[in-house]
Amino acid sequence: MFKEYIDCEILLLTLGADGMSLYHNDNLDQIPTKARKVYDVSGAGDTVIATFAINDICGVEPLQSSFIANLAAGRVCEEIGVFPITVDSLKEIFAYHYKNID
Repeated sequence: MFKEYIDCEILLLTLGADGMSLYHNDNLDQIPTKARKVYDVSGAGDTVIATFAINDICGVEPLQSSFIANLAAGRVCEEIGVFPITVDSLKEIFAYHYKNID
C-alpha cells in the first residue's frame, strides 16, 4: 500500500467530487462531499492542507480534521477565484451543516 511505501502516519487524499480518503491507524475512512454549486476549484487543495494542518497542530483527531478541511475546501469552490477562509467563514459553514455549532 502507498501509505507504507512512503512511511507516513496519516495519508489524506483529495478525490474531487468523490470527497476525500483518510488512511490513519490502519483505517480507511471516506469523507463525502456536501452538495454545492462549484464555480472554481482554485485553492481547494491548499485549503485542505492548511485547514487539516492547523487542526492537527491544535490536537484535533485526523478524521474530524478531515471533515473540517473538506467543508472548508467546498466553501472555497463556491466562489470564482481564490477565496480566503476565515474563522467567521468556518463558523458559517459549521452553522449551516451542523446546526448545533455556535
